[in-house]
Amino acid sequence: MTENKLSELQLKKISVEIKKFFNFLIANWNCMLAQEEVNRHGLFISYKNQTTGIKVSYEPMEGGLFVQLSKLISGDFPKYNIQISPETKVLTFDLLDLLAIHGESQYSSSKQGVEASVREASQSLEKTGAKILGGDFTELLSIEHRVKKRSAENSGK
Repeated sequence: MTENKLSELQLKKISVEIKKFFNFLIANWNCMLAQEEVNRHGLFISYKNQTTGIKVSYEPMEGGLFVQLSKLISGDFPKYNIQISPETKVLTFDLLDLLAIHGESQYSSSKQGVEASVREASQSLEKTGAKILGGDFTELLSIEHRVKKRSAENSGK
């Protein structure tokens, strides 16, 4: 087993940690556990309520823990935009973008261990995500601007 490839037992432990720390989504925001998938890339857990989708993934080959939020379309997760252009409507974004517009520090995705990363990410979402988790997407315009600016900088435009 390589450093980036986790055993089934390790992934089950990570799943338990994610469900424990992100349980506030179910308890406080009327979310349901929508999907859990394990594949060769890692562990993927999705939650959603009537307006908002949350995807928590642990992807060791990509660098650790990731949390994405989406404005749902008719109760479903929108198609993920791989390429972002000035015309793209951004409906899915990273928790780190939400933290940035709130002036919050980023959670550690891997340096402190999985449990610490999961705990920090869940606390960060709980602290800054109230509007979006409650269906108020007024912050989406600021997030979209940030995502498009980063995309343009990364593509050299």
